[in-house]
Amino acid sequence: MQKSVNGKLVDLSAAEIAVRQAEEVAWAAGQARRDAEAAILALEASISDRRQREAVLGDAVALAFIQDVEAQIAALRPLVV
Repeated sequence: MQKSVNGKLVDLSAAEIAVRQAEEVAWAAGQARRDAEAAILALEASISDRRQREAVLGDAVALAFIQDVEAQIAALRPLVV
């Protein structure tokens, strides 16, 4: 592995390589969390104001939709914590 120093490519030291590899492992380990966060945001966005109003007014379909989305979000929450 190399890095650029003053416009020239220089080999990384063993310590720098180890740090870089540890950073890559940490980034990969966090991918599941980032994916879960993105999925939660998408699910939350799928509940429109209209759906919420319909559910409050007793629309069974809207209420079932919101409950389903909330269940999906609840299943993803442990991945984010």
